[in-house]
Amino acid sequence: MNDFKNINESINLSIFDSERILKNFFLNTTVEVTFISGDLNIKQTLNISKVTSKGEFIDLVFLELSNFQINTLEFDSVYYYSIGSLVFIFKNGSTLTFRPLDNLKKLKSIID
Repeated sequence: MNDFKNINESINLSIFDSERILKNFFLNTTVEVTFISGDLNIKQTLNISKVTSKGEFIDLVFLELSNFQINTLEFDSVYYYSIGSLVFIFKNGSTLTFRPLDNLKKLKSIID
């Protein structure tokens, strides 16, 4: 979350909204995915080819990783930042950030 402390323009999203944004905006795009937990900082460039939801899970299919499941019960909140990033914040303080690399249009029209 350190990269986002000074950014005022952010929108708090519901899990439903974040799933909708992943489906409508991040699908079939190249994204930089960053996972930060304590000293662990993993950053990869991936392409999301499919987004589905099953109960409390959001399933993401990456061309490079096959399947990745987000357990929405483990998240405290989700934010969209004006710089184009979607940030899931875990209850334990870890963050999972999606930043599009090949499609940087604003999400205001999707959210509003």
